[in-house]
Amino acid sequence: MICENEIIKINGSIHRRRPAPAWGEPRRTRSASSERMRRLKDSDAAHFASRSIAATILCVDDDPDALQVLDWFLTSDGFVVRTAASGDDALLQVKEQLPDLVITDYAMPGMTGLQLCKSLRAQLATRHIPIILYSAFHLPPDSCFYDRTFLKPTDVAVFGSAIRALLSLRH
Repeated sequence: MICENEIIKINGSIHRRRPAPAWGEPRRTRSASSERMRRLKDSDAAHFASRSIAATILCVDDDPDALQVLDWFLTSDGFVVRTAASGDDALLQVKEQLPDLVITDYAMPGMTGLQLCKSLRAQLATRHIPIILYSAFHLPPDSCFYDRTFLKPTDVAVFGSAIRALLSLRH
């Protein structure tokens, strides 16, 4: 039997359980303020989703499998993805079209990811582009050249939210 205003624990959170209304009584509805908050959250999400669809992300990695995974993940999230297999190729693509964000591997043959970050920060036209540096190895603490770092493998939800946060700061 459920007592009125019984306190229960669900997934570590404490909730006050209210008894179901008697037969024929109206069900309790959301308050006007909570309904307004829900609509605001929905409109913010729709507004950001409409902006993130046009965002172009340049992914740089010498591993084609890693590029394929990034391409699939970002495309399914609504982003336009361009890929480059080296730092030099990435610089050529950046000259053709400026991306909204760059995701680069750290350890690559030829130009490393850190050298790519330094090159992008040195140019006036590209220094505003957010950069995520990711690697399977420990990353250097040169945070002035990139915005975020991630170790491979990474949590997809955290990675996606970091991408959206960096893009929202840019717009």
